[in-house]
Amino acid sequence: MLLSSLLLVGLIKLSPLVPDQLHLDRHPL
Repeated sequence: MLLSSLLLVGLIKLSPLVPDQLHLDRHPL
């Protein structure tokens, strides 16, 4: 569980465009 949070935080800090892509992958419209 902690790993997921750390990964998400790291990705967000590295590139703010990553979270958007993750959301799209999770819910492809």
